Order: sequence, then C-alpha cells, then structure tokens
Amino acid sequence: MKISTKTTTIKATLQFLQIVRPVLALIESPTLKQNTVAENEFVAASLKALEFTPYTAMDSLPALTGLDLAEMQIPSIDNPFGPSGTSIAETTNSGGGENGKVTVDARTGVLSTLTMSKPILPGNGIGNNLLWSVGSMQDSDDIHGQHHDLEKISQAAVRNWFDENQSLLGINSKNELFSPGRTRTAIHGNGDMIQMSIRRTFKGIPVVGSRATATIKMGNLINIGLESWGTIPDDFGIDPKLSEDDAFEVLSEFSGRDYVRGRENCKPELQIIALATGVEEVSTDSSLSSVSSVNGVFDGLKLTDFHEADRLQLRGHRNLGKSERAGSNHDDVDNKFENIGDGYTYSLVWKICPIFFGQAQEIMEGYVDAHTSKIYSFIDKVDYFNAKGSVYPISNDGQGADGTLQQDWPMPYMTVGSELTTTGGNYNQAGNVTAKLSGEYVEMRDFCNSQNVAEVTQTDGINWGGNAARASSNADCEVPGFGDDSNTHASRTGFYELNKMKEIARSRLPKNNWLKGQLVAKMNRENSCNAYWNGSTVNFYREGSGCGNTGEIAAVFDHEWGHGMDANDVNGGIAFPSGEGIADLYSALRLNDSCIGRGFYNDGRKCATGGECKICTGVRDIDQAEKKNGGPWTHTMSNNKCGSSVHCIGVVYSEAVWDLYKRKLQQGQFNYDENTALEIVTRLTYIAAGNINTWFTGPPTFSGCGSQSGYRAYLEADDDDGDLTNGTPHMSAIFEAFNDHEIACPTYQIPVFDSGCPNNPQTQPEITATPVNMGVQLSWTTVSNSVEYEVLRSEGVMQCSQGKVLLGKTTGNTFEDSGLQNGREYYYIVVPKGVNDACYGPSSDCAAVVPSAQPYFTVDCSDSSVIDFDVNRVPASVSRQCVVTPYDGWTGSISVECNPTSTLMGIQCEGESVFIKAGQSTATCTITISIVSGAEMSEGSVTMVARGRSIERTSSFDVTITKGGGPQQAIFEGGSPICKKHGSSCDSVSLLDGRGLNLGPEPNQPNIRGNDCIDGSSGTYHEDESLDKIFVRSLDDKDMTEGSLIEVTATVWAWNYGDTDSADFYYTSDALNPEWLYIGTVPAGGGGARELKVQYILPEGELQAVRINFRYKGSVSVCSGGNYDEADELAFTVVTKTPTRSTSSHSSAPSLYPSYTPTLRPSLKPSTLPSNLPSNAPSEFPSLSSSAKPSQTPSVTPSLQSSSSPSIFTSPSLSPSQSPSAPPTTTPSTNPSYLPTFTSFFTPSISPSSQSSLLPSWAPSIIETMVNGGPQTAIFDNNIGAPRCFDVGVECNPGTLMEGRASLGPELSSPNTIDGCRDGTVGKYLRDESIERVVVRAGDVESTEEMNLTEGMRATITATVYAWSSGQDDRADFFYASNAANPTWEFLGTLIPPSGGLQELKMAYTLPPGSLQAVRVGFRYKGSLNACSPGNYNDRDDLVFSVASGTSAPTSAPTPSNHDAIYDSGLGIPICAQFGNSCDSLSLLNSRGESIGISEENAPNTLDSCKDGASGTYHSDESIDRIVVKSGEIDGTGSDAALTSHRRATIIASVFAFGTGTNDYADFYYTNNLENPSWTYIDTVSPAGGGVQELKVSYDLPQGKRQAVRVNFRYRGSISPCSGGNYDDHDDLAFTVSPGI
Repeated sequence: MKISTKTTTIKATLQFLQIVRPVLALIESPTLKQNTVAENEFVAASLKALEFTPYTAMDSLPALTGLDLAEMQIPSIDNPFGPSGTSIAETTNSGGGENGKVTVDARTGVLSTLTMSKPILPGNGIGNNLLWSVGSMQDSDDIHGQHHDLEKISQAAVRNWFDENQSLLGINSKNELFSPGRTRTAIHGNGDMIQMSIRRTFKGIPVVGSRATATIKMGNLINIGLESWGTIPDDFGIDPKLSEDDAFEVLSEFSGRDYVRGRENCKPELQIIALATGVEEVSTDSSLSSVSSVNGVFDGLKLTDFHEADRLQLRGHRNLGKSERAGSNHDDVDNKFENIGDGYTYSLVWKICPIFFGQAQEIMEGYVDAHTSKIYSFIDKVDYFNAKGSVYPISNDGQGADGTLQQDWPMPYMTVGSELTTTGGNYNQAGNVTAKLSGEYVEMRDFCNSQNVAEVTQTDGINWGGNAARASSNADCEVPGFGDDSNTHASRTGFYELNKMKEIARSRLPKNNWLKGQLVAKMNRENSCNAYWNGSTVNFYREGSGCGNTGEIAAVFDHEWGHGMDANDVNGGIAFPSGEGIADLYSALRLNDSCIGRGFYNDGRKCATGGECKICTGVRDIDQAEKKNGGPWTHTMSNNKCGSSVHCIGVVYSEAVWDLYKRKLQQGQFNYDENTALEIVTRLTYIAAGNINTWFTGPPTFSGCGSQSGYRAYLEADDDDGDLTNGTPHMSAIFEAFNDHEIACPTYQIPVFDSGCPNNPQTQPEITATPVNMGVQLSWTTVSNSVEYEVLRSEGVMQCSQGKVLLGKTTGNTFEDSGLQNGREYYYIVVPKGVNDACYGPSSDCAAVVPSAQPYFTVDCSDSSVIDFDVNRVPASVSRQCVVTPYDGWTGSISVECNPTSTLMGIQCEGESVFIKAGQSTATCTITISIVSGAEMSEGSVTMVARGRSIERTSSFDVTITKGGGPQQAIFEGGSPICKKHGSSCDSVSLLDGRGLNLGPEPNQPNIRGNDCIDGSSGTYHEDESLDKIFVRSLDDKDMTEGSLIEVTATVWAWNYGDTDSADFYYTSDALNPEWLYIGTVPAGGGGARELKVQYILPEGELQAVRINFRYKGSVSVCSGGNYDEADELAFTVVTKTPTRSTSSHSSAPSLYPSYTPTLRPSLKPSTLPSNLPSNAPSEFPSLSSSAKPSQTPSVTPSLQSSSSPSIFTSPSLSPSQSPSAPPTTTPSTNPSYLPTFTSFFTPSISPSSQSSLLPSWAPSIIETMVNGGPQTAIFDNNIGAPRCFDVGVECNPGTLMEGRASLGPELSSPNTIDGCRDGTVGKYLRDESIERVVVRAGDVESTEEMNLTEGMRATITATVYAWSSGQDDRADFFYASNAANPTWEFLGTLIPPSGGLQELKMAYTLPPGSLQAVRVGFRYKGSLNACSPGNYNDRDDLVFSVASGTSAPTSAPTPSNHDAIYDSGLGIPICAQFGNSCDSLSLLNSRGESIGISEENAPNTLDSCKDGASGTYHSDESIDRIVVKSGEIDGTGSDAALTSHRRATIIASVFAFGTGTNDYADFYYTNNLENPSWTYIDTVSPAGGGVQELKVSYDLPQGKRQAVRVNFRYRGSISPCSGGNYDDHDDLAFTVSPGI
C-alpha cells in the first residue's frame, strides 16, 4: 500500500523521448524490458539533442569576446612552470587552422578544441627547456613513488593556464573548474603523457556533461578542450523548490509503482543540466493523482492514460546526424545556429535512483526539475552485454580447441588459505587448504547455488576439475562433484578470463585504482541471450532461446568488463554516442578476434549488427572484411541504418580501430608484423580511450574534431614530441582508418603527415627462452638504435595471436618471468623501442617455452657500493664476489665471463668458473675488474655472465672511472705546510721535522699560521719530544671530499718509554680563519719514533687543516706550550660538493652538521698499545661515586706510569713554572668526545685557565673536591654495554660513540644497547638509516634553563639520525627505563623525520624516580613498534645517565604541547604517543578507502579493520579528512591543559559532506583499550551544509594511558561504530592520556 501525505493535485506537460543513455545490451532485445519498470524509460528531446554537438570553423569568437584570433595574445603566466607568450592565433595557426580558423561549438561560439605545443612542465617535448626546481621531481628515479606529486603539479599547471586565459576563452574557469573531487588525472609511462578531465560546477553544483579537458605530452600542453560549454546566467537559482522526497514521489507517480523508502541505487544529488534550444518536444498532458509537497504546489505528470501506442510513437529512431524531433539534419547546422551563443538553456534537477517494488536488475535513474517537477529523463542504467580447473578458452561452441573445455588451466590470483595464487596458480601452503573462486581482483557468485562463492578443500594442490563439456540437460549448473554447486563451467571460465583481462589492463594502466579492486561477477542468472554491467558487477545468463551460456564465452566477459573500464577511467563515465564500441575493442584486442562473442548464437544464426556477418556466430563482427557488404561501416551508414541501436552505432569507431590494426599498420609504408601492430593499437587504445567522452559527433566532415574525440585522442597517444602540429609516427594510418569511417577531422584542421621517431630500430631481436622452475629466463640479441625493450607474455590455445601482458621494460637484454605454472606453455615476444614510447621496431618472433622443475641456478653480484677507479692510479684491480645459488639439484660446472659496457674506457675484467657439487647450497666466484693504460673518465656497468648446460644467467654492477688529484706533497706557504691541489692525501714530508729552532732545527718553525703557538725549546733532537711529520689521507683512496672519512697520522719522537707523552688532535674547516675542534688524544704508547693515528669525517670547506699538539704531560690543549711541547699544522685542499639536504623548512631539521661539536666521527686508532701499562691500571672504567669525579671537563688520556713515579697531579694554583709557557689563544669549543678504551681517563676543566689535574682512576682523594653539574660527556661502559655519564649534570652527551650502525661507519662498541639488541647490517653509511647521537638534557624541548637532570623534572631526548631518501618511511621510537641496570622499556612516542639526511628529532618526558636511568632510540625502516624491532636497516642505541634525587613531580608543570599523529602499522591507525593537550591526524586520514579517486593513506585506519565504502568520488561524496582530539570543551575552555583522565576533551572531525549534507551523519565513539577496543557511544552530529565541514563533540576522558576515538561518517543508515555503507567512512585516532590525580 503506497503511503502519501500529499493532497495537492498536480498537472504537468509530459516531455520525453527515448533514453539518453541507452541500455548497453549485448543485443537489442525487444522483450527484455517488457512488464518491468524500465519499459517507461525515456529522455526529453532537448536533453537528447545534446548528444549531437555541431562544430564549425570560425575566424574569431565573436559571441563571447569580439576579438579576432590575431588579437588574442596570451599574457605571460607568472608561475613555476615556465613563461608563456603564445597567442591563441599563433597556437591555432601552428595547429593547422586554415587562415587562422578555430573549431568552436556552434551552439555557443565557445572554443571547442585548441591544438598547441605549450611547455608547462619540464619534459622532452619540442621547444621545452623547463627544469624542475631543486628538491622536486628530478630526485626521483621511481615515477610510481612520485605519482601523486606529479598529479598535483600537473593540475596546478593546467589550472594556472585556464585561469590566465579564461577571458580569452570566454569562460569562468576560476569559479567553475577544479572544484574538489571533480578532476580526474591519468599519468602514463614515466609521466610522458598526462590526461585530465575537469568536471564543471556552478556555485558548487555539478553541471552534467560539461567539462574541460587537457592533454600534456612530454611536458607540453598539446590540447585544451571544452565540452557542452555555454554561459550559465549569474542569477541562475540553485535553491530547489522540490525536496528530494518530492522528486521520488514524482517518479513513483510516473512509473505507477511504489518505491522502497530509504533505499536507492544512487545518492540524491542536485545537478544542473544543459538543454538544447530550438528543439521541438513531443509532449502530452496528463493529470497526476493527489500529491503534496512541503515546498508547495509543483508541476508533475502521470502515465495512467498514456497508451502503449503513444509510447511507441515517442520511441523514434536514434539517428545520429538527424533530429526527427527538430526536423533538421546535420548538414545545415551552420544555418540552424544563426545566433551563436544561444544554443543552451539550463535547469536545476534532482538526480535520483529509486528502487521500486518488483524491480529486478534494473537501475533506474531519473532527472526531475527541482523547480517545476518536469521529468527530463527516466532510464535504466544497466549496461547489458550486453590453482587450476577446466575452462572454455574462447567459446563453448565446440569449434576447435578454443571452443572446447580445456583441463587444468591455472586459477590466477585466487584465495587459497591465507595466500593468493600467482598468475600461474601457484601457492606455498602445504597440507589441507580451502580455496575459493575469489581473490584480490575477481569474485564469482553463482546463481546455481544462491549466489554463493565456490569453495573446495583439498590436500597438496587445488584442482577444481570439470566434466566433459555440457553433458546434461542442466549443463549450466553441472559441477564435477566437489567444490559445491557453485563450481560450474561458467564460474571457472569467468574466474580465469576476468583475471587475465584485468592482468593485461593493469600492465597497461598500473595506476588505475579500479583495476586494483575486486570485481564481482554473477554467473548463471535465470535468463538467456544476454549479459550486462550494472555499474559495479558483471552479470551473465544461462543457455536458452537459441543462445549459449554467456558465462562460458570469453568475449562476453571481456566486453562487460570493458564497460566497467570505460566507466572508471579518466573520463569517469560511459562514452557517447555509444559505449559498446570500446567494450567490443577491449574484447577483440584481448582475443584477437573481431567476432564479438563467438557462439552466442547456438542455433546457426549469424550476426547482423553493423552489417550482415559472413561466419560470425557472435553478436556482431567489427572487421569490415568479415561482413557481406565488404566496406567500412561509416558515420553516414550509421545515421541511415542504426536508429537508436548503440551497438550498431559503436561499430563505426570499433571497426575504424580494428582497421588500423589489421590493415593500415600491416600494409603500405608501415608494413608491421601482426604482433607489433597489435601491440601498437593496444597501447594506443588503453591510453586514448580513457579520456574520451564522445567518440564522434556532428556532421561526418567534422565528427572527429571534438576536443577529446576518438580521432584526436589516438593522435595524442601516438605523439612523440609534445607537438601534434608536426605530425605523429603513425598519423597517416590513424587518419585513414578514422576517415574511412567518416569520423576523422579535416586535414586543414589537423594536417596529416608521419614524422618523429628518428633512427628507429629496424631489425628484430632474436629471443631465447629458457625454462626454470615456475618461471622463464629470457635473453635476446641487441638491436641497433633500441633505447629499451618491451617484454610481453601470452598463454593458452591462441598462443601469440592474442592480447598480451606487458611484463616490463628494460634497457638490458635479459628478463626473468616468475610465478608460472609448470607444464603449461607460455609465449613471449620482445619489442625494441626507439627514443619514445610511441616508437616501435619490429617484434621478435614468438618464443614458446614450458616451465618445469628442472635444475637451474641463479647468480647475484649486487652490492650497494659502486666500484670507483682513479684514472691516475693505473694499473689497479678490484674484486667483486658473486654468489651462485643452485636449485632443484643442479650440479656441474658453470663458466663465468664478464663484459664491461662500451661506455667504460680502459676497463678489463675476468671471471673464474665454479663447480657445484651435490648438496652444495651456494658457491662464490670472483670477478676481477682492472683499470689499464688508456683509461678515461667514464661510467657504466659490468655484466657477469654465467653459463651452465643450456642455462645462462647474468648480474650487473656499476663501475665509474674518475680522475683524482692523487697523492699530494705539501709546500710551505702562509705560515705552515699546505697542499694546494686536491688529492687523495697530503704529506708534510720533511717540512715539520724537528722542534723549534734548537731541535733539528725545524724548517720554518713554528709551522703555525699566525705564529700564535710557540714550540718548547728544551731537550735534544730525537731524544726528547718532537712532531716530525703529519700525513692526511682518505681511507677510500679517492680525493679527499667533504663528508669523506680521512685518517690523520702524526709521526712523533717520544721521550724515554713514551708513557708521559700524548698527542692532541684538532681540525678546522677553514685553515685561514681556524676554529679548532677537538678530535681526540692518543698516547705515544712507546718511546722513539711512533705513528699516532685518528680518523674523522671532513666537514664542509675547501681549505681545511689539522693541528697536532704533542706534549709532555700537561692537559688537553690546542697549544699546551710546555718546554718539551710542539704544535704543528698541515693545511690541505678538499673537494667541495653540495650535500644532499632536505628542502624542508621543518623547525626541527638541523643543518648538515649539528650545533654540538665535534660534529664528525673521530675514531682513534693508536698504532700500538702502550707497552708499559702500570700493573695497577684497570683494564676498564671503574664504577665511581659522583663525588669522585670532576665535572665539566673534556675527556683526556692520563699519563700512564707506575705507582712509584713522581706525582703528575697539579692544581689550578700551580706556580708559573709549572704552567704552560704560552697559554693557548683558542680553546676546545666543546667537550672531547672520545678516548681510547684501553685506558682510563677523567675530564679536566674546559677552560685552559683553570685546568684541573689529570686524574686517573686510581687517583688519591683529591678527587672528592670536584663538583657535579654542567654538561656531561658519556664514555662507553663495558659492564653496561652502552655509553654512560657517571655524574649528574645538565645533559648527557655521548659525543661520537654512536655514529654509524654496526659495521656501517663503523659504529664504535656496537650495538651500544644494554640488552644486546643488535643492529641491522644492510645498507651504506650516510645513505641508509643510522643513529648518530642521542643526547639527554634537562628541561622541555624549548627550555633554556640550566638545571641538573632530576627525578620528577622534565627532560628532552634529542636523537640525531640519518634518514634514508625522503625520510617518510623511517620511524624513531623513543623509550625510557628508570633502572638502567635492569631496564624495562617504557614507550614514549614515535617521530618521523621531516626529510632525508641528517635530522634532529626531539621528545620530552618526565624523569621517573631512579638514580641511574637510560633512554633508547630505535630507528627503523617501516616495520612495527618494538623496543628491539628486527630489520636489516634498523639501529638501536641506549644512553645511560645519572639522575639527582628530587620530588616525584615537577615543581612547576610544563606547558603541554600539541602533537601530530604518525601512523602505527602495528595498530593500523594514527597515534600521538606523547602526552600533550591535543592530537592531530593532519593528512593521514584524508579521503576514504582506496577507490574514490584519491587513496586514503593506510586505509581503513581502524583498530578492528572496519572497512570503508568504495563508492563515489573524492570531495564529491562523503569522507573523513582529519580528526583532532584536544583538551577542554568545544568552546575552548580548558584547552591549555594536558589530555588527562576524568577531564573533558573535544573531538573535531573535518569531513566532506555530500550535496547539502542533510543525509550525512557522524557518530562519535571512544575506547580506552587499543588492543581489544569496545566502542562507547558519545553522540551523533549532522553537517550544517555540504562540502568541508567541522563537527565537534566533547566528552569525559576515561582512565587509561592509551585511548582512541572513532568517527563513523555515514550516508543515511543508523547509528553504529561500523555502519559499512557504500559511502561510509570510519576512522580512528589514538592518543596518550595523562593519569588523573
């Protein structure tokens, strides 16, 4: 019983015609929709007329601008994409316009298409000299990783072009283009081609069918288009008089059926539709029954008295090129539109999709005028085709191998247990497993078993089986006796074919989100002679009425899938004037068969659509040679014979593309082989079809001139240089194919000539295919002029004669394919490519190969390092170890050779053979690479080739030849020795020999720039102390370069046993204005001539220097000045380079060298250990009380002597005779950071004027006079296993003890963890992840207060890390332990580096009780949160420090801070791991799921994996974009406090609401258990309007340290934490809560 509260009587004039989007059935069935709701479908003539767009060529655009083209100079565009200065006239003329003519829409006078060659992005297009700015796309060698950035940049460039030229184009682009969610972009290849579809809006309301398009080729904007673009009056009303409920009532009355309230197939939406003026409507008046409206009286209509004869009269023929309603034809279009610009009117409509009682598979869509209730259209949107098992390859018609059931075909990408099978149906799980005809990409639901998915449980392999073909009267539902009643021929065949179709498409369009999702196929529906796509699923019928089972015919699967591809590409909808042609093309190119659906008719009938077929038993044939008329199916023939048949109309362009493949490219001047021609047309089709809205329209002479017509789109895809006006590689073939069918564009609009692809490959590669276990190894001969090679694969009974999967592109000559089915034959071709993706050489012959589990081997010579030779060091050799791994019992000899690339000048290499014995797991062979005479600077690679039996394997590695300066010898200049040329080393030779004037004497003494440190004059040459030589060298034997590790060697003469002599090492980055930075101190270790060495990393600076202060006793100093002391300098030249630094302005990002010093790694390596250690000297640092250590003093090495030696301790009040004779003029800028671990040491005062005595660990009680406080320098504690500060102080700093990771660096005393947690060992130092330093300092992050680290007070951990790449995949986890002796690690939080390279990450916390505490930083590459996270690139370091006793809480509470969430892969949601007053998800939640245009990062972002809906479009339909949790009330009261248990908090959800927002709701929940969440409901809030909205609720925080909130944003439905609707989004945010008092 229909319920209605409306009482107003409504009358209206009914205006309708046949459908605007005809039902896309495999065939037109006259009985298909009888007695269904779809029998009433129609469209108003004024709406239908828009399917035909009349074009004309004009000299100017008078209707909108009144300017001649020559006057329309485009101004310079001030943007980062480059200058502009091309006039539209110039652009049009260069595009071939005759006498400056331009193509316009005759209804409006608005430009329809503009061909140009305008550089707007950096690229290789003609005339393109633009460059990427620093830090942008040029740093990426993986376009997939930069896809989103390139999408945003290209949209910005196109938007800027439109905005600058909108007045010249006569549009309002700033207000009507680029609304959120209305732009779709496709990026092909490495960004060589970018297609853009920009849907028009007016005051936020979408304008149906009106859009702008843009195509960028190789950085050049080559086409701009405007479709159905008229001027909408500024006063056009967008406030509806009808509600959406009113609109539903109108369609209910019209159809005579009740509708199901609260359910519909699309969301009601206000839209604007364009209507053609001057079109005669066919109408009837009919009074509707009583209906009322909340908005008052409105016009309506009813069909109760509308007889079938009237309906049939109104269902005229759909004659493209004629308008029977208007009484005109297309040939006199210029006469019809005399007043250009008056061709459109506009109406505000409700688009609604009601579900009526009794409705079956129909999806009804109606447009109802939101002001008058007039119905403009009412149509059925359904597009009718309308492991291993047995499969029908092509058809079930029994004709040949491709028409009969084939056994044991692989079931690709199928769910088996917890796995997905490979393309060959392989999986790894052993034993008893359950498999489903469902997987990542396809799911089969069979009506033979209530739409259930087939399941089977078997052991050691899955075989779905299959009986002899169709043996019973119920053949549709035949099953092999296992796998339940859904295991039908149709389900198995469909699962295989749809997966293969999608695999081919993914290889062509790898960035298309729809192809990555799951497609549902419904098999054996209880009907016959058709199939259909309904907008989300494909559906197939059973056998009957002279038709075969459409679920057993490959072409039908591929055709219906093709509708889905058409609807989900760049254009985002089914193409006009027919979507059937492109669906046919996808099918035909996949199967290489022009007969669409062979075996569809099983009663002897032949097809007749688009011409009578000779032999095809499918629904139509798109090859003109296979039809009795024998000529092309032209636009004119379509106008005369097709009527409204979309299948007939589609043949016009599908036949044109098939002709391009079969004739134009394989004959005449091109003469391509079939495989190459098929690959060219397949590439063109997948690229071009994506952005086509109308394949052809208008009169035949102009029907291919539209901005994104099929003809133009194919030319754009074929272009090779970003300029259509100079031709394309296959332009004449494309023109001839389309022109034969009357859907090209006149040559005076687009001149036709073939050009491009210079020096194209001309010969075939010769391919060799070698079988391996579940794979194939391919190799081929080199083809001259080939830039790269495409590798393609096919399988099955059609062998190479079918569409192929594009496996990849490579510049080499080998390729390995894996995941294949052993025992199945596969087919491969290799196509050489020229300078551009559009440039094809001839394909190889087809290679057939059967993978098998035969013995084989692999080789791997990969290494993260590059072999680098110096042309100045000849000869020289380097060895590279290659690993040979045998499989499946391989034994025998393997010969090895190696081949340098031709780009390497002067490189030879040799390889040693290996022999694999039975049972051997691996073998190592050595490749020796040598540089010989005649070498020149160059770079390239060496390929190792291993051969055994019939198997050949290769592996390559990079080699460079550079020209270094080589070893350098210093000269005296400017006060000290200097090496003025850069080189691998700098040697003072004899310039420093001796000391001062008396010992030697020393040449040019004191060898100190500025003469500010005088040598001591006491003693005898080579009996007492002297510094005789300094030698600096790079450890890699390359030129000393900023950032490289170098070694400093001091050759000294030590007195007596050397036990009282030490050398202090310093460096400066500026030898002319030195600030000396301390490296370390090395004891002499013996008497006489000694070599003392340290290592450090060179900072930035072109002229650097080292200073060595060699002293008798005394303290660490740059100039100790004792009577026996000597200080010398050596200056040297360093190769400068621009460090790889982040361009981020993030406040926490440090400079390349952090503010603490020494910045770089000293690694002290005495040449010998002391030979005379005293018997009572401890071997490691003793545990001392805090009162027994001095404070604020740099680490130095004590003199080592026997206990009977004279006292070496001095106090600050020593007499001048005991003080330095010449006080130093510069002091160490910071604490010394490291001393050799073989001796004990203490830290004297920083200030030279108050130097403390040297205090070894066995020193007397004078130590007790020292005081605590100040910065503390950690030393490595062997007992604990980590750096430790023994005294309480302001901070604890480990210096350089942590730099590096394990063997990378290497890290000293690795792993520097209390519990022995090991670091990863993979990667390269200062490229991959490492922790360089961890510092703990008292106070909050921004605090400057000097105070000791004290219990209950705040402290900040500063981790200096080296982040890989952009840093966005790295995570730093912070932990603390109150008891360092027995640590229990408490998690503090996780931070993400703002960019790559050296970064400082800071986290503050409150120090717990405990006198000896520790912190840990775990730096990881991806992975999950763990105190000791495993990972090859992960680094963990601990710092142990002393803490003063204090109160349990700070004396003054710190100001809580705002925190940004990071994604926690363990939880699956964003989290703020630190205490604070707010937690912000930022962009981590932006969008919804993965299939609405812009993917939500880490979707679904829920603790319990509650899934988001997959329907709709980003920022047109619902999404949660951001969640913030902050302390206090909604009005901000209490927001300055920390998030604390039992106090108020506010949740702020930023959402995008659909339409007016009246049907959207946000449900808010919270939980205090992240591991097992139980959601507590807070409230539900509705958006105040459409678009971006902020919704807020407040609540009381429960008890619990880690809590979370959930926002469930839903379209209608009921309150739920996981409503699960198609448009619903559910997101969680976790945060840390302070315990209440």
